[in-house]
Amino acid sequence: METERDRSQVIYEVLLKAGYDFAVTLPGGVLRELIQLVDEDPNILHVPLTREEEGIGIAAGAHMGGKKPLMIVQSSGIANSLNSVASLAIAYQIPLLIILSYRGSLFEFASAQVPLGLGLEGILRSLGVPFFILDDPHYAEKMILGADSLARAGGLPVAILLTRQE
Repeated sequence: METERDRSQVIYEVLLKAGYDFAVTLPGGVLRELIQLVDEDPNILHVPLTREEEGIGIAAGAHMGGKKPLMIVQSSGIANSLNSVASLAIAYQIPLLIILSYRGSLFEFASAQVPLGLGLEGILRSLGVPFFILDDPHYAEKMILGADSLARAGGLPVAILLTRQE
């Protein structure tokens, strides 16, 4: 079985291959290893967040300044930024890869995460945000590079949902 560190390493390497050089993040258990890799890379400008909604604005500004931003947050936290996603990222066609830990799905241990987890896919669909569920790291490269291409071609945010490992 792959560890969270192994999966994070694979994802990190694909993000580098895709040319990401700017990241906004808010810590989460499943994301800890990936955020640490991003934070340690001197070629990625890393901006830790205090709230998810500020990440959309910061990432949009980075895009307008010539950077290639991504956002790494928990899926429960993305709900806090839905207005920013709709009124900024979608309205102004900001390509943005959003990597989410998929809380409230398989192997969830916190009951408070379940309600939003059950509605997450419908919420993303209703906003027109394409999403892809990454539950096998062997598909990470194809999925992330494809999501990156879709975000750039469509000028829109695209989400990758990372399921919890057992």
